[in-house]
Amino acid sequence: MNPLIGQHITLEPLNEAHRDALRETANDPAIWSHMATSALGDNFNPWFDKALQPQLNQESIAYAIRDNANQKIIGSTRFYFIDLKHRRLDIGYTWLHPSVWGTKINLEAKYLMLTFAFETLNINRVEFMVDARNMRSQAAIKKIGAVQEGVLRKHLVLHDGYVRDSVVFSIIKEEWTDVKAMLASKLNTHH
Repeated sequence: MNPLIGQHITLEPLNEAHRDALRETANDPAIWSHMATSALGDNFNPWFDKALQPQLNQESIAYAIRDNANQKIIGSTRFYFIDLKHRRLDIGYTWLHPSVWGTKINLEAKYLMLTFAFETLNINRVEFMVDARNMRSQAAIKKIGAVQEGVLRKHLVLHDGYVRDSVVFSIIKEEWTDVKAMLASKLNTHH
């Protein structure tokens, strides 16, 4: 699997060499407040090992997110529930160090991943699932042009025992041209 290279970031397929830098980046409790999993503290190694595992049979592809400007690892994201027969997949498990929240980093990561999904893998549907309480992630997903489809009630039991509702969003192949143009425009806009 090749890296996905953007203007500001590079998505590097996760490998053992990322372990220490990613552990350091993950060590902020604010990151994990509404996540289905946690890589904070003692949870990091099990999280990392599990992220590497499915890549062996292509059920998911996890990435470390590298800042091209300073070469620091600033987070992680992945494709998961990859189903090439039905030409669908999910994008998620995305987390970023709080120092880059509110920047274009997530926007560019999604742009790179969506381009790869629709244009290289020929996917029909990309899905996103978010904790119903996580308004920051919902806003970020709407910002990239995804359509909210509904809420899966009592959908997941989180690492802390909380039973969460999940909000489902998607982008389908027919929407990709417009979504891509909108994302490209946002990424080229200077604020």
